[in-house]
Amino acid sequence: MRKRSTRLFVRNWLQVILIIGAIALLVIYLSEFLVLLNRLFFVLRPIIFGSLIALILNILLVKVEALYFPNSKRTLVCKSRRIVSILISVLLVLAVISLIIGLVVPQLFQSINIIANGLPKTYNDFLSWVETSDALPEALRERILTSDFDIGSLISQFTSEAEDWVGDAVALAGRIVSEVVDLIFSLIFALYILANKEKLMSQLKRVAYAYLPNKINISLSHILFVAYDNFVSFFGGQILSALVLGVLTAIGMVILRLPFVPVVASVVGITALIPILGAYIGNFVGVVLILTVSPFKALVFFVFLIVLQQIEGNLIYPKIVGDRVGLPAYWVLIAVILGGGFGGVFGILIAVPIVATIHYLFKEDVDARIQRKPAGGISKIMVAAREPLYNRQEMVDRLFVEDAAVDDLPISSTVENDQSIDNATMVDESIESTVENDQSAVSTAKDDQSIESTTKYDPIVESTTIEIQDEEYETKAPTDEESKS
Repeated sequence: MRKRSTRLFVRNWLQVILIIGAIALLVIYLSEFLVLLNRLFFVLRPIIFGSLIALILNILLVKVEALYFPNSKRTLVCKSRRIVSILISVLLVLAVISLIIGLVVPQLFQSINIIANGLPKTYNDFLSWVETSDALPEALRERILTSDFDIGSLISQFTSEAEDWVGDAVALAGRIVSEVVDLIFSLIFALYILANKEKLMSQLKRVAYAYLPNKINISLSHILFVAYDNFVSFFGGQILSALVLGVLTAIGMVILRLPFVPVVASVVGITALIPILGAYIGNFVGVVLILTVSPFKALVFFVFLIVLQQIEGNLIYPKIVGDRVGLPAYWVLIAVILGGGFGGVFGILIAVPIVATIHYLFKEDVDARIQRKPAGGISKIMVAAREPLYNRQEMVDRLFVEDAAVDDLPISSTVENDQSIDNATMVDESIESTVENDQSAVSTAKDDQSIESTTKYDPIVESTTIEIQDEEYETKAPTDEESKS
C-alpha cells in the first residue's frame, strides 16, 4: 500500500512539472508559436476547409441516399448509389448558389445606383426636416445646420477609393487565383472523403484500437461522437433555418409591397447563418436599402422582420434544431465574439459547435463528479460560507463530519477493499478446492462402497451356490450299488 501511494505521488508531481514546463515554454516562445500555427494553418487550409465542406455536404448526402432506391438490392444500384448521391448533392448546392448570385448581383448593383442617386435628395430632405421641426433641441439643430458635411463629396471620395482598389488588379488577381486553387483542392478532398467515408472510418478505428489504450480510445471516441452530433445539428439546423427565414422574408416583402425583395431576402437568409449577430446585420442592411426609397416602408420592414425573427427563433428553429446543441445564449455570444476575433466569418461558424461540444463534455463531467459526492453538499457549503472566519471551522466540522468519513473512504479503504477482495477470492478458491476434494472423496467412498458391496458376504447367494454344487456332486457321485457292480 505504501509503495503504491509513493508511486502515485511521484507520477502526479511529474505531470504537474511537465505541464508547468510546457506552459513556461509556450509563454517564452509565444510569438514563434503563433507564427508556426499560422503557417501550419495556411498549409493545412485546403484539408481543413475540405473536411468542413464534407461535413456539411454529408448532411445532404445522407438524405439523398435515403431517397435513391433505398430498398433495391441490384448490383448496379448499390454501386452507383454513392456516386449519384454525391453528384446530386453537389449539383443542388451549386444550383442554390447560382440562383442566389443571379438574383442578388443585378439587384445589388441597382441598389447601389439608387443609393448613390438618392442619398443627396435624402440628405436635403433631412436638413429641411431639421429646419422646420421642433422635436430636436436648439443646440443640436444649430450644430447639424452649421456642419460642413457634404454628401456629394463623400460619394466622390468613396468612388475614387474604390477605383484605387480596383487599380491594384495584379495583387487582387493573384489573391483570387490562390483562393480559387485552395477551393478546388478543398472540394476534391471533400469529395474523396464522402466517397470513401466508411473505409476511412474503419481505418481510423483500427489505428486507434492498435495504438491507444482502451480507456483513452473510449474517451476520445466519445468526444468525437459528441462533436460530430453538435456540428451536424448546428450546421444542418442553421442552413435549414436560414433558408426558411429567407423564403418567409421574401413572401412577406411581396405581400407588403416592399422594394428590393431578392437582394434583401438573400441578405437576410445568408446573414442568418451567423448566430445572434446575423439577425441584426440582415435587418440593418434591409432598412438601409429600403430607406433610400421610403422611410415609412423601411419602418414597416423593420417591424415585420423583428416579428418574423421572433416567430422563427421561438417556434421554427427549436422544431428544426431541437435541444441537441443546447448552448445557452450567453455562451453563443461568447463563441461568436471569440470566433470572429480569431477567424472572421469562418471562425464564427465553427466556434459555436466547438463551444457547444466543450460545454456538453464539461457539464457531463460535472454531473458525474457531483453524483459521486454526498447529497446536499452544495447547500452545506453555502451555509458554511456565510459564517465568519472564527466560527467557520467549527461549522465545517459539524456539517461535514460524515462527508469527511465518506471522502476518506475511497483513499484508505481501496487497498483494504482490494485486500478483502483478494482474501475473499482466496477463500472462495479454497472452498472450491475443498468442495472438489470432498466430491472426490465422496466419489471414492462410493466406489469403495460399491466394491465392498460386491465383495460383501451374501448368505443367500452362498447357500444357493452350495446347493447347486451339492446337486452337481450328487448327480456326479456313484451310488453303492454301482460301485459294487
